[in-house]
Amino acid sequence: MLPGILLDVSGDDGYSWRDQQPTAFVSAASQEAFSEDSTTAHQFVTAVNDEPPAAISSPVAICSMAVRLPGGVNSPSEFWRFLVDKGDGACKVPADRYNINAYSSKIHKSGTIQTERGYYLNHLDLAHFDASMFSLTKSEVEKLDPQHRLLLELTRECLEGAGETDWRGSSTGCYIGTFGEDWLQIQSRDTLESTRNRVTGYGDYLLSNRISYEYDFRGPRYVKRYYGMTC
Repeated sequence: MLPGILLDVSGDDGYSWRDQQPTAFVSAASQEAFSEDSTTAHQFVTAVNDEPPAAISSPVAICSMAVRLPGGVNSPSEFWRFLVDKGDGACKVPADRYNINAYSSKIHKSGTIQTERGYYLNHLDLAHFDASMFSLTKSEVEKLDPQHRLLLELTRECLEGAGETDWRGSSTGCYIGTFGEDWLQIQSRDTLESTRNRVTGYGDYLLSNRISYEYDFRGPRYVKRYYGMTC
């Protein structure tokens, strides 16, 4: 999963997130989130809009973004610069993930993979999490999937970037696209380990519900599991 947050702030403020053409998203993101390089952004928007997008049912306003992406990308402006510079976030599998030298093979050996590289958030320490902002107990945090931790923090960053202060009780929706269950697989290896937080800490189906609960969002909650890419 590539962690990123786009919130549906519908209701009194008039903002809503609908299914849109990718060109519409790129236009809004380029012009608003990446406006610090206006010349490059204009050229990019012009290029992707050579063919007019399909009719859009309602306007879209992207008020804020928060990201953590491979290649050391921690903000929308860094992401834009990364794209302009044609960066590549691929790296060798970090040693603290698994021993790639023991699991890679160029001859299709059973139980191995053929590549030694991938896209990792190796600039982050996923064990670090500021739980003081949330209602999570110590036992919950210990079992909490890093995806949950990271998205909780990114949501707060996104809200602050948008200047939102009165989100509690609002009709804000939360839509999550996810891929991978590494934490679930790792924690499930110990068949004798069982706690009351196992169900709520491992499942990706709780991603949007946990965010909505902690921030008191009252709008729709939806998790989509992708097996190709998250968009």
